[in-house]
Amino acid sequence: MLIARLCCVFFGTTVCLGLPSTYVKSNSNSKRSTELFQTTEQAFLQKMGMKTRPNPKKGWKDRVPQFILDLYHNHINDPEWISTNFKHKGKWTSANTIRAFQHEGDHLATTVSQLSPNRWNLFFDLSSVPDVETLTAAELRLTFSTVKNASRNAIATTKQHRVKVYQVLLPGTAGQPGLTRLIETRLTSANETDNFDIRPTVQHWSQNPGENFGLEVHLDTTGESPVVHLNNNGNAAAEKKPLLVTFSHDGTQHVYRRRKRRSAGKTKVKNDRNFCQRHPLYVNFVEVGWNDWIMAPPGYSAFYCSGECPFPIADHLNTTNHAIVQTLMNSVNADDVPPACCVPTTLDPISMLYLNEHGKVVLKNYQDMVVDGCGCR
Repeated sequence: MLIARLCCVFFGTTVCLGLPSTYVKSNSNSKRSTELFQTTEQAFLQKMGMKTRPNPKKGWKDRVPQFILDLYHNHINDPEWISTNFKHKGKWTSANTIRAFQHEGDHLATTVSQLSPNRWNLFFDLSSVPDVETLTAAELRLTFSTVKNASRNAIATTKQHRVKVYQVLLPGTAGQPGLTRLIETRLTSANETDNFDIRPTVQHWSQNPGENFGLEVHLDTTGESPVVHLNNNGNAAAEKKPLLVTFSHDGTQHVYRRRKRRSAGKTKVKNDRNFCQRHPLYVNFVEVGWNDWIMAPPGYSAFYCSGECPFPIADHLNTTNHAIVQTLMNSVNADDVPPACCVPTTLDPISMLYLNEHGKVVLKNYQDMVVDGCGCR
């Protein structure tokens, strides 16, 4: 029964979550059960926009930027609203998908990456962003730190420096500097994170992937030696590394409504008969072996609908006029007309933080995941 119930709630379609590992091992026809699990798993991945199952590297969850974690927790803990779009900086965005891209290293010729002190070349691989999504915002997050053992650390921490972010339009060659375009400039201090709006640049890269030559970051300081640096090496903490964050929408219908106030643990209607109502169902991602690529949540309460739609249908069964007529005809001719069915009438979204098949961190809201109300249809 677990599989049938899951088929009713995932993405509003008959997509099954899969078989528990204990079932697969104990079933006499284990090969067929394994094939069924793989088939339903593949269907679920396709619904999530992925072609194959992610193959995460060990420890990837420890490298998820704190910024993305904060966005996830702020969204799921919103006390008033249920929405498939995210909030950012206290305002609702028009994005239901957020992706994090960390600096991939110098992918260009060595002549490009051999920049003078306080100059850095950054590259972000955006090839995994689906063409069907609409980019609504993109920001570059940079954090500069004081150089260890620098004699002027105290001064560097408080002093502001001029940061300039350039788009590389044409990579340089030996003896010939590259062509760049200034995107934005501002003052910054060490150990502070600054956000740079680079949406036009990311939009250009999405439409012309062959022209993604990365970015150049310039830091203007006074004195002969630099006292601050960009945390673009592999040893830097995840929250301090250069981070490109994209906000996009996949075109699905937007859900936005106030949260209902429910009594804890009370999901059934109190009555003497098995009328149509919502029942508890918890989907455990650990049980189906998906916790290696899904960071949050570890599982969620999906619920399911079950129960009778008897004649005459009572008002509290949330019925439609068609269901009333169908139930009436069923009472007259049960052989030709089936009774109305107990089905989900309202479905809520959930937020999922996971690693996709390209090794990129994705925060996405998926609609039609949680049964909020049941009725006879």
